[in-house]
Amino acid sequence: MSKESGSSSEAMKVLRIAIWAAAVLALISAGFLYFLTKARLAEAGATAVAEAGGGGLGPAPSFQMTDQTGSPFDSASLRGKVWVVEFFFTRCTGVCPVMNRNMKKVYDALKDFDGFEIVSISVDPQHDTPETLAQYAEQYGADATKWHFLNGPKDEVVRLSREGFLLGTSEVPEEFVHSNRFVLVGRDGQIQGYYNGTDEADVHQLISDALRLVREEAAPDGVG
Repeated sequence: MSKESGSSSEAMKVLRIAIWAAAVLALISAGFLYFLTKARLAEAGATAVAEAGGGGLGPAPSFQMTDQTGSPFDSASLRGKVWVVEFFFTRCTGVCPVMNRNMKKVYDALKDFDGFEIVSISVDPQHDTPETLAQYAEQYGADATKWHFLNGPKDEVVRLSREGFLLGTSEVPEEFVHSNRFVLVGRDGQIQGYYNGTDEADVHQLISDALRLVREEAAPDGVG
């Protein structure tokens, strides 16, 4: 092999490695940007909403817990429905009362639609037993078939909040810190928006977006 052909072969090898490395870096960067953007949207003060007819902001996670009636609850039951999820706890005296007064507005506006439900997940499962959640739900006139107050293992709740919905949840002495965001999920199981649960304008936007979604034709696929 001549020196020229050897140099050419070596150059092609280096070029292929460079192209491969650039492609891998692009994929990693795209994935990181997607999750970073989604996380920022989740914690942003303003409403973050997917474009109508678009693919959403990412898939909602699957989960299994226990509801306020003591019955098992599987997110698969939400397949083909529009739903809103929040994280809270009954002993919370900070943002939770404001959040759930606003969630009651969402509930009242959409409870008569068959394809709509609400999921409220406690971040204090040791205290928030099904019995405690049932008493709490009564304060808001919640129908257990439409507004689910859920209890599950704390590790699973934290994982679901942080990794599933990309919402912050942490524990400090005598207190739980959780996100004040409401998350809207469409019939296809895709997250459609993050809304500030303490902001009236955001809550009205959520109601408007949820009404639009429930009036759309049901999709064949959903969360599972």
